[in-house]
Amino acid sequence: MPVVIVRLIPAPGQTQNVLDVFRDLAPLVHQEPGCGLFALHSDGENILLVERWLSAGDLQAHLCSSNFHRIRDALSPLLAAPSAGGERPPRRPRQGCDPVTALSGPSPQSALMR
Repeated sequence: MPVVIVRLIPAPGQTQNVLDVFRDLAPLVHQEPGCGLFALHSDGENILLVERWLSAGDLQAHLCSSNFHRIRDALSPLLAAPSAGGERPPRRPRQGCDPVTALSGPSPQSALMR
């Protein structure tokens, strides 16, 4: 049962916009097969995303889903920094789906999932 914990650092003044992205898209993620938990916690500065998937396959399917890519793309301009520090890797075209490729975009999860 994979668990993913992601720390998001919104750009100044973007916290509510980041929360709005999840408000709009989290219900779709909750409907994905194997999603046991997809929850946000915020202290007003940082946002923690906690995910629990029933299997590694379910997590991999999520990483290849249009929901994941919509979240990743919507968050990209709203974040101050990559979630675990360092530079964001260059975005690669999405062809088929490989979870590493899915995470190579401006994802809040990219640094934590590798």
